[in-house]
Amino acid sequence: MVGSNSWLLDVLGEFREELGLADVSTEEGFAEKAQLTRDFLSSAATLGMSGTSITGDVLSFDLTITNHAGHKLPTSFPARRMWLGVTVTDAGGNEVFSSGIPDENYRLSVDEVYAGEACLTEHKEDTFDSSQCYMPHIDVVTDASQVPIYEVVLGATDGHITHILLYADERLKDNRIPPAGFDNATADEDIDPVGTDSDADFNNAGSGSDTVSYQLTLPSSYQAPLSIQATLYYQSIRPSFVDGMHGEHEFIDHFRSITAVKPPTAEVMAEVSQSL
Repeated sequence: MVGSNSWLLDVLGEFREELGLADVSTEEGFAEKAQLTRDFLSSAATLGMSGTSITGDVLSFDLTITNHAGHKLPTSFPARRMWLGVTVTDAGGNEVFSSGIPDENYRLSVDEVYAGEACLTEHKEDTFDSSQCYMPHIDVVTDASQVPIYEVVLGATDGHITHILLYADERLKDNRIPPAGFDNATADEDIDPVGTDSDADFNNAGSGSDTVSYQLTLPSSYQAPLSIQATLYYQSIRPSFVDGMHGEHEFIDHFRSITAVKPPTAEVMAEVSQSL
């Protein structure tokens, strides 16, 4: 199937013998569908850069994500996420700024906490602060710790964050970008955005887009010109949903083993660059 989960198709192809899929399709057949899925993902959104300037020691630019799908981006299954990665380098090749760049296992720096034991514990103390377990909606980036992540974050019946679907009772965050024509003001409360009220340009007038402003203080030692590289990433299963699997069962053990060998990838949906 061509959809949005190229990683799963890669897994089915690589482990087709172990998973009993040898008669379903060839390794090349799975690889072909995985590439078609990546091509499909690349048409789901565009990324634009505007307002690039340097005033004093501050580099400013805006990144606009536009949703071209007929549904929210990313789709509703709460393991999915989309985010902006930005790198700024100077004429000497020195890294001036970096945020949201995944490591070799496709994890973000914030995942150390978000997929940590405290956030993944099945039952939490009444005083637990769930806001430490996910990135709030970001409208302005001023430092590397702020990564604009688009996702659904589930809350259990006790109000705390959960990664267990059967415990889910509310959305603590839902800043997935709606499709064009979606009206934030009139949408049913079950599907309206959560956590974006202070962001005036989020799906403004049903635009199906969101703009993130970057205001970055430059080091005095940088060498002009600067090069800005921005990437829109997508991940079908984020680390907290892998590490947060509870229970003992051979299927769970198999899945954990597979993700240890082949972690869920961060797919590139769109890119944009500019020099100044």
